[in-house]
Order: sequence, then structure tokens, then C-alpha cells
Amino acid sequence: MNPASTALRLGRLAVSRSREQLMERPVRAELARHNAGAQGPHPCAVWFSQPVEHLYQVEQWLGPLERLSEQHPVLLLVNRPGSARALAALTRLPVHLARRTAEVDALLARHDVRLVFYVNNAQANFTMLRTNGQRHVHLSHGESNKSSMVSHQLRAYDFCFVAGPASRQRVLDAVWGVDADRLVEVGRPQLDHVPVVAPPVRGRRTVLYAPTWEGDSAAMAYGSVASHGVALVRSLLADPGLRVVVRPHPLTGSRSPDHARALATLRSLVEHADPAAGHRVDTAVSARQALGEAEVAISDVSAMAMDCLGLGRRVAVTRPVHPGAWIDPQGITSVLPTLDAADAGQASTLARRLLAEPPPPAEAALVARLFGDISAGAQTRRFLEAVERVLATVPAS
Repeated sequence: MNPASTALRLGRLAVSRSREQLMERPVRAELARHNAGAQGPHPCAVWFSQPVEHLYQVEQWLGPLERLSEQHPVLLLVNRPGSARALAALTRLPVHLARRTAEVDALLARHDVRLVFYVNNAQANFTMLRTNGQRHVHLSHGESNKSSMVSHQLRAYDFCFVAGPASRQRVLDAVWGVDADRLVEVGRPQLDHVPVVAPPVRGRRTVLYAPTWEGDSAAMAYGSVASHGVALVRSLLADPGLRVVVRPHPLTGSRSPDHARALATLRSLVEHADPAAGHRVDTAVSARQALGEAEVAISDVSAMAMDCLGLGRRVAVTRPVHPGAWIDPQGITSVLPTLDAADAGQASTLARRLLAEPPPPAEAALVARLFGDISAGAQTRRFLEAVERVLATVPAS
């Protein structure tokens, strides 16, 4: 990163911190009203330390967590005022602002917290991981074949809830010293909360293009917006029988000007397309609506591709152009159709083929390896059972 870019990022960080300081007092007052009546023990908590742009990481877990709270009350501990305010608007669960170590300790003690969930591997997680009176459980914010899924940071947690056999084996193969008994398969309970959406435009089939962001390292450079996106979306929009939903990753363009420019072009293409077709760019915090609408998906190596598979959709995966992007040889690109950047202009032909053909047996086997049993409610049940297993390991206070 050049000095000018570094200076710009540091300047933005300073402005963000100043804004958060100004927000702190009014946000605390708002949270006090939101949390009214939420007293007493809350055995389970979620720690979230990221800015509001990363809210999608925890938002996707709100459905399963609200279900869990019916058995074991859950609270959310957030150390950024903007994120705390935004999160409180999305859930009935109590949300507490915990910006200082003493606040964290006081909240854990006041609510007798016995289990803490983490939805990412942020460095600020160590503000919470230092505590010894709780069990620390990594949830992640998606099941994917990205290199981040096998981070050595997973050893910091007491338990890791993984999606299925593929994730378990991926971790055991790549992360030395992980205890297999601490990897608990729960599927993707979020998928039990995706709505069934009727086709919104008669005579058109909905294609979801769900690219990930450009990543923060060569190994994580899976994003296709700059390499595939414009030709891909133009092809889909040109087909009168298709409706296009573009669901970019919330961080797209945050590190790459090329991705930012390409995303702006995609927005313009959709905005100026046939208004009666129902095309749209989806930027909601939650991906549930877009997932529910999709009949077929074109995605990058990402959790969105996996989620679409878990919902029974046909999926094609873009092939990364960056030579450093880590590709799991046993992952989804070894089973699903792939789309090279040079062929992005044929995306509509590919989407039509996926809509017309039944999934091959290899895809059904892949879904089983990724998620296990995906029948209605099964993944939520496994999640709840896993929480009971972890809580049973905590000595009575």
C-alpha cells in the first residue's frame, strides 16, 4: 500500500474514532431503553468488535440466536457505538456497549455469562478471550472454501462450531494441534430462517450474482467484480427471460479501486435496465431476501455459494484470476461448474443450462459433506444441541 493510501486510511480511522466518541453517550441511552427488562442471568453472549460495515457477520446469526434465547437467554456485547445502535435495530436481544475491559468484566459477572460466541477472528476478540470463566466458541460468519476458514487462530477457542464433515476435515488437515472433539458440526442453522419467496416477476427466472470482496491478501483474492462482473451482468440483463439480483459483498471496493469502479458500473447497468424486469442491486444487511429469491446463482468462492447450495439451488462459481488465490482441491470448484473471466459474457447461457438441468449426484454428495442433514429444522436442532453440550462443560458457579 502506498504512503498516500496509508495516510488516507489513517485519516478515515481517526475520523471514525472521533465520531464514535461523540456517539457513545446517546447510544448508551438508546440501549438502556432497548434493554429494559432484560435483567438476570444470560448464559450466552456474543462478542462483536467490528464497525458497522461488518454487521453482516453477526446479523446472519440473529435468527438462530433468538431461537436459542428461548432456552438460554442471549445478550450481545459490542464495543463500537455505531454497531451497537445498528444491531439493536435488528433484534429483540439485549445489546450492551462494552468499550472498556472493566465494562466487559462487569457485564460478564452481572449476567452470569457462561458461553461467549465469536463470529470472526478479529484481533479485538482477545479483549474477551482473555477471560477464563466462560467457554469461548467460534461460529464464523459463513461456510466457504476461503483460506480464512483454516486460520491458526481457531486454536484460541474452546470449541469451534463448524458446518459439516468437509469443514471439520479442512481444519484438521490445515491447523496443527486442533482437538477433533472440539470441532462440533452444526450445519448452517441460518438457512432455516431464509424465507420462501415467490417469483416476483412473471415470465422471468431470478439469477443471483453474489460476488465476494477483493480480500485483504493474495490468498483471499476471490472477488470477481473487476474481472467478471461487468461482462457477466451485461449478459444476464440482455436475456429477456431472466431477472437479475446483484448482491455485492458489503466490503467490495474498500481496498481495490478497480473493484470500486466495476461495482459502480454494475449499479449503473442495473439501474438503467428494463424497469419492468425487476432487476435490483441488493445492499441490505441481511442476505436472506436475495437468497430466498434466487432460483440459480453465480457466485465466487464464498459462503454465498455454499448457502445457495444448502438451499437446493444450482450454483456456478467464478474462477479467481489472481494467481495467489488459495483453491481447496477438494472444494466446491472441484464439483460445481466454473466460469472463467474470458467466458463471463456467456453467463446467461450458463444460467439457462443450470435452470434446465437437474443437479448431478456429485452436487448432492457435496451438500451432505458441507452441511450434513439439511431437512427443515435439522440444522437449528444441531446448533441448540451443541450449545447444551458446551454449557455442560462449565462448572456450576
